[in-house]
Amino acid sequence: MAELSAHTGLAPRLISFTVNQGFGRSFNDVVNGYRVAEVKRRLAAPDARRFTLLGLALECGFNSKTTFNRIFKQFTGQAPSEWGNK
Repeated sequence: MAELSAHTGLAPRLISFTVNQGFGRSFNDVVNGYRVAEVKRRLAAPDARRFTLLGLALECGFNSKTTFNRIFKQFTGQAPSEWGNK
């Protein structure tokens, strides 16, 4: 949020309010949704096995394995290691 605020010159509270009103979700939920979508997109790529789940998570903006696992499950209903194993 601070980085976006500095980049746009808008107050963090205004950004937060605008995101909440526009998306009906918190700023963090919107960002995490994009991160999870990017991890899922990369897992579907033909060369996905070249990467570890943690490596993909870190590249997509998550800063810890614990947070990644929790957020991924929150958005998909599955642990990252279960994704695609149906």
